Amino acid sequence: MVSRVLLTAAAIAALAAPAMAADKLIVKNAGGTADVFKVDDTGVGIATKMGFGVTNPEVTVHAAETQTGARGFLSAQHNDGAHAPYMLFRKSRGTNPNLVANTFNAAGKVQLGDYTGSLDAQGWDGYNYLNAAGAAFVVDATPTEGAVAANTALGTYPGRIPTAYVVLTGNKTGNLAAFGRAERFRVASDGRLRLSNQPAAPANNATCTAGDLILDATNGHLYLCTSANSWKRASFAAY
Repeated sequence: MVSRVLLTAAAIAALAAPAMAADKLIVKNAGGTADVFKVDDTGVGIATKMGFGVTNPEVTVHAAETQTGARGFLSAQHNDGAHAPYMLFRKSRGTNPNLVANTFNAAGKVQLGDYTGSLDAQGWDGYNYLNAAGAAFVVDATPTEGAVAANTALGTYPGRIPTAYVVLTGNKTGNLAAFGRAERFRVASDGRLRLSNQPAAPANNATCTAGDLILDATNGHLYLCTSANSWKRASFAAY
């Protein structure tokens, strides 16, 4: 009888104890000494670095392929609306701000000169992978803060993040700090277009393909290739 009472008490204590959260999936490193990926009790995946086709991933998600057929990343959208497949970049300073309705978080505000996204292409030069070309989104004027609406049921009034779209291409030489590329074209947040780091003014028979343009902003000349290796020039005047 005593043993039954003790067993029943133990069973009741076990039922009363809070359930212990347990990870659902754990992947160890090659040496079995550290977790590299796990899915916790809430279903959230936590990873340091993940590799697909590579044993030593260099970044958070690293895929390496050798096939020449189906490869790469695919995003598809299938519905009856006009919605497109989607890729999103986000930038904040400091830790990830709380996305709580009507809560102001000044610490995470982006600032003039911050990059809110970037796409880069690299090539191997025999010794290193170099950034050869890319596109970037950069804040090009002072952002304004969002504000809570007077009627909190309306949520918040959005701030303003003036952002430029920048295209960079590579044909530079020098040390690695230059990354071998330069800004060539910019669409500013106010709509202005800018050509920069242009080649030198071409000779009238310099190599070109019809449609090539070179802007010599210093001297106020625009050069247009009208046919193979044939250039014409327009000049700008003060007004």
